[in-house]
Amino acid sequence: MTFPVAQLRRAFRVVNGGTPTSDPENWDGEILWATPVDLGSVNGGVLDATTRTLSDVGLASGSGAVPAGSLIVSTRAPIGYVSEVVAKTAFNQGCRGLVPTQPLDVRYFRYQLVSMSEVLQSRGQGSTFLELSSEALAATPVHSPSLATQRTIADYLDTETVRIDALIESKQTMVELAEERYRSSLSHRIDGAADHHAALGRFVRSITQGVSPQAENYPAQDDEWGLLKLSAVKFGAFIPTENKRLPADYPIDLNLQPQPGDLLVTRSNTPAYVGDACAVTGESGKVLLCDLIYRLRLDARVLPEFAAASLLTHHARWHLSGAARGTSQSMVKLRGEDVKATPIPVLDIRGQELLLDSIRQEKRLRDELQAAISQQLSGLKEHRQALIAAAVTGELKIPEAAA
Repeated sequence: MTFPVAQLRRAFRVVNGGTPTSDPENWDGEILWATPVDLGSVNGGVLDATTRTLSDVGLASGSGAVPAGSLIVSTRAPIGYVSEVVAKTAFNQGCRGLVPTQPLDVRYFRYQLVSMSEVLQSRGQGSTFLELSSEALAATPVHSPSLATQRTIADYLDTETVRIDALIESKQTMVELAEERYRSSLSHRIDGAADHHAALGRFVRSITQGVSPQAENYPAQDDEWGLLKLSAVKFGAFIPTENKRLPADYPIDLNLQPQPGDLLVTRSNTPAYVGDACAVTGESGKVLLCDLIYRLRLDARVLPEFAAASLLTHHARWHLSGAARGTSQSMVKLRGEDVKATPIPVLDIRGQELLLDSIRQEKRLRDELQAAISQQLSGLKEHRQALIAAAVTGELKIPEAAA
């Protein structure tokens, strides 16, 4: 079946958004106000709540809005998130609204635009950042079958995507359960490994904090230097590729380059993640410590990998999150003294090595399981996208639509 194609402006009116001033009278009203982040949280679905809201004054002074039954598309950072709104909704300048100008099933066009994310991105322009202009969005070609066919396809996709989404959710739950089981096992093994605990500081030879220069928002290449991000330290794993490129003329202090045997601990994050730890077990590459990561060097009585694992147990996490300070509960900080005061089990080197061997084996099993599930998740997501694309273009023959 071949569907007719027309520019998006034939079916929708494009509305631009905006951001009112910070004047309190503009905010916290009854009008939803969407950003690309809000759209991304429900991409391809229905938006019925936003992080912030506007008052009538705020809407009139600095934003645009669309009625229920319209679509909102993110047109900047990133391009291509799509959501349907069920109430009058305003949005910032990173989005554009699509208001139907003729009878149509908005669900069909929501699905179609989701399947066209790469097309929308390719139509973006700009030197500093890509943006999809109102004109480029309005001129985008879309398939426009009859209203009855739109409804049939939308009904079919509503049913099929719910089924696929349920499978995706169950797989994601399996990943989370595998992670929680590993974390609980880690805590049980380490906390029960010794009758005696001592403060980590008893074994620390030095503690160093990194730097905070201005860095680019993308990772360094092979011949460039990068500044580690907080995400470079993730539950016992050191991920040096999680970095931001440093300017070519930045003076490199090699003393801040992580070395094998270093213990890294994050000093700032949310309460649930502050104090995350890992050991550097190989060459780090051309990266430097940022000011939000501590580097600890230990004496010969404690293996860095054992110390990192000990800091990840429930007991240590309770201590670290409780010691963190800050006026905002979204981001808190640890002092070096807080990290050094964290209790760890006291074992001889042989006992630490044996315990680490068993932990590594369990981690390998967890990683294999998660890799298998991640592959299944990728397949489901690709199938979902392909199904939508085939249905909205007429490539997939849906009996009612064919009739």
